[in-house]
Amino acid sequence: MKKTNKAYKQILQRYFPFCPHCGKRFQLKACDYVKELVCLSCGYTMWLNSKPTASCFLINERKEVLLSKRAIMPLQGWWDVPGGFLELGETPECGAKREIKEELGVQLRHITMLPCIYIGTYETMPIQLTLNTYFVSHISSRTTLEPQDDVSEVSWFPIHALPKKIAFENNKKALRLLMRDFSQIIKRIS
Repeated sequence: MKKTNKAYKQILQRYFPFCPHCGKRFQLKACDYVKELVCLSCGYTMWLNSKPTASCFLINERKEVLLSKRAIMPLQGWWDVPGGFLELGETPECGAKREIKEELGVQLRHITMLPCIYIGTYETMPIQLTLNTYFVSHISSRTTLEPQDDVSEVSWFPIHALPKKIAFENNKKALRLLMRDFSQIIKRIS
C-alpha cells in the first residue's frame, strides 16, 4: 500500500504540480479512499474523480455480438465495445446512444442497462480513472453500419468465439457477464 501511495504521489506531483488558482505548489491529501490535491496557500481543492463512460453491446438475430476495432490509441487495432466518455451533464443512456451514432452511424431507440458498473483506468493518462456503464440492444445484422469517428472496422462475433485482443479489462469483465447471462439478456431485449 505504501509503494502504491508513493507512486501515486509522484505521478500527481509530476502532472499537477501547481494550483491553477494561485500558482503555488499543490499538496497531496489522502485519507482512506479519498485523494485530492489541496493548495495550502489559497485553499483550492482539486478532486480526482472518475470519468464516466457508457458502452453498448449490439446483438443481432443470429445472437452475435458486434465489436468495433479501435482506430486510435490506446490499444489501436484491438477490439472494443462501441462507446466512450460521457459529455458534461449527459446520462449514461444518452451517452451510449450518442456514441453508437457517432461510431457506427446508427440511431438506437431502445437500450437496456446491464447490471454492472466497473472502475477502470484509461492508458493515456496515468491517473485517469473511469466509471464504466454497459448497455445492450438488439439490431438487425442487415443494418448498414458505417465505422466512423475512432472506429476502423466492425464485425459480428458469436458470443463464445470472441477475439483474443479485447481492449480494456472492464470490457472483458462485461463480456464475461454477457456470456454468463446471455440467454436471459436475449429475452430482455427481444
